[in-house]
Amino acid sequence: MRVVLALACLCAIAATVPASAAAAKYKGKTKQGRKAVVTTDADGLVTRVKLGWKATCDEGTYTSRTIFMPPFDTSTSTEFGSVGSYTARPSGYVSAIRVSVHGTWVEETDRWRGTFGVRVRVRKDGKLVDTCHLKKLKWSAARE
Repeated sequence: MRVVLALACLCAIAATVPASAAAAKYKGKTKQGRKAVVTTDADGLVTRVKLGWKATCDEGTYTSRTIFMPPFDTSTSTEFGSVGSYTARPSGYVSAIRVSVHGTWVEETDRWRGTFGVRVRVRKDGKLVDTCHLKKLKWSAARE
């Protein structure tokens, strides 16, 4: 009988805890046709943003994807933004990558939308061999 009572109490407590089902994943595309994914937690705060992109360079193009994770520079349940830098090491090169992202929740359409920017400086053996940029790439992602 104690086991049944304990199980009933556990079920009652679990029913009062907010469900993590409020967490959501939003998938979409950038204006370049590349993937855009936004993940939120149970409070509606963005926990991850993944954007594919292709930047124009002096000597061609640079294609990659960037993942943003907290802490963001700004973060509420209706908007987020972040600016940062990271390094990539494509075969024989070192790329210094500076990125920015901004997103806004659009309640009427149940989606996130925003802009993304990137600047890349590519070096080989310490010498600058190319610079690339992409300004204000628009993206949007709807609930999956």
